Amino acid sequence: MSHRRTVAFIAALISIVPAIAFAAPACAEDLPPEWTVMVYMDGDNDLEASALADLAEMTAAGSDEDVNIVVLLDTLSGPADLLYVAEGSTQTIAEWGEVAMDDGANLVMFMTTVEALYPAQRTALVMYDHGGGLFGLCWDDTTGVDECIRLPELADALDQAGADLDLLVFNACLMGQAEIAFQVAHHADIVVFSEEIMSIRGFEWHLAFDGLRADPTMDGTALGLLLGANYAANNAAATGSLFTVSVCRSADMLAVADAFAAAADAQVAAMDEYASVFKECRNRAEEVEAYGPVDVIEYMSNVAGSGKIDDLTVRSTAQQVVDAVEEAILYHWALQWVEGMNGLGVYFPRNNTQEEWTVDGEVYSALPFCQETGWDAFLAAYDAA
Repeated sequence: MSHRRTVAFIAALISIVPAIAFAAPACAEDLPPEWTVMVYMDGDNDLEASALADLAEMTAAGSDEDVNIVVLLDTLSGPADLLYVAEGSTQTIAEWGEVAMDDGANLVMFMTTVEALYPAQRTALVMYDHGGGLFGLCWDDTTGVDECIRLPELADALDQAGADLDLLVFNACLMGQAEIAFQVAHHADIVVFSEEIMSIRGFEWHLAFDGLRADPTMDGTALGLLLGANYAANNAAATGSLFTVSVCRSADMLAVADAFAAAADAQVAAMDEYASVFKECRNRAEEVEAYGPVDVIEYMSNVAGSGKIDDLTVRSTAQQVVDAVEEAILYHWALQWVEGMNGLGVYFPRNNTQEEWTVDGEVYSALPFCQETGWDAFLAAYDAA
């Protein structure tokens, strides 16, 4: 953090300390409250109305002595405010002015400020905006400087903030990808995201926070599962949509990566013989239409079960990926139009040179997931075959 930003942060922190007196309920015990939920709510774009509606949902439950809900809200029609979500209302902790929500430095400032003011036994971070999968998330139409928060920038922000989250929620489309889950795994015990698009109304925040207030001792797994189940129940009747949601246990992502590495090596070694079969398996897998990921379990299950592949190593390592992902994904739901989505995707475009959302090869190869698994080497061999 630059000297100027550090000074600004200290000044901002000093200026908002008096707000604690009216914003944070007093705790009768020495232990801090059970939960602080931090919501990085980027409504400085065409999601402004949705953000305001979801904020209203949050206030329908609100904070109490066990649960603090704090929101950084930036809208298209006005500057950003740091808000304490009380029951039935919001209280302004500080006016932050126009904030570039696509700048990871502001995510760092938000997290460090909230954690300093509202320490808790458990913490959650909600990233709220449009999502573009590996491309990033959080677009700011007013003061944007980076177009969006790119995936490496998100990881850097979590590093700089020293994030040790019980729960990380992506209230954004297309974030349920193996590369993303692996990148944030050491910062959050549980990650909730969507492999495909999300409903414009997002998660059912009033139900989630009502449940959390009723049982504030629930852990990140329980809160994540509550979010997933409520989202599924309230979107089950949607027609023609591609809604999905899944809950991922980060501790299992290392095993997923290890299995991917073995499968990628085996498939690269067999590419000359089975390239056409791998293509068939890929094209029969459920695909994220936006930019080319496919469902991990569908693709690897197709490989593992293919009668056209005689190489037992290829088939067994693919099955190991399936087993590892099924262990990591604690819950998944998808509407019938995308029922082949099993909770986790992976980048696998039909043709790297023609996909609109192709991630630049050098950048993609630099992702920790690729460094750990060699999946980028598999994609290169597949594309060249």
